[in-house]
Amino acid sequence: MNPSTKTFTASYNPSTARPHRQDGKGSVSSDPTAIFTDGENQMGMSVTKWRLNENEFSRGPDYLENRFNAAQGEEEWGEGSEFSNFCEIGEVWDLMNLAISGERFPTQGVESLVILGGDMLREIDEPGGMITTLTQQDVFKVSQLLTGFNIDSLVARCDQFERLPDFVINEIRQKLADLQSHYTLAAREGQIVVTRIYGP
Repeated sequence: MNPSTKTFTASYNPSTARPHRQDGKGSVSSDPTAIFTDGENQMGMSVTKWRLNENEFSRGPDYLENRFNAAQGEEEWGEGSEFSNFCEIGEVWDLMNLAISGERFPTQGVESLVILGGDMLREIDEPGGMITTLTQQDVFKVSQLLTGFNIDSLVARCDQFERLPDFVINEIRQKLADLQSHYTLAAREGQIVVTRIYGP
């Protein structure tokens, strides 16, 4: 790890209901994210993941950000496309955290790495925007965790989801399946996973 790279793990601060970095330098988002109000999930942040090899990763943060920008301009990320190694989590990232760990902002164990965690490479010039990365070793740990989950069981055990409409539940279920596949392939191919967090 580069000595200048700061470790980032999403954690929950009860006084602000916002994720905070372990380095104590403030919140990831300028707005509270992931609060249920009358069955609706109030979200402002969005998350996209990308699995890549070390050679591509070594091209640096500018290259990574440009690739994320290019991916956002494309509608098709399916197999055979230029962006088939990307995985869109979108604005249901906190609900996926809730399904996986029982918390919107897990702070302990492998669960804290799945959605937002990792080494922070760069903060972006937008409130809450940043790029984080997981090493090959952490990718393997996350893959093992997710492989052991049954998605239907994950969704069913979340009492909070009972207030959500079916189309949101279906989206969560599909994105969890996409995430499982993403990490499985990354672990199998010895890849790094880079995450782009978009601020509200």
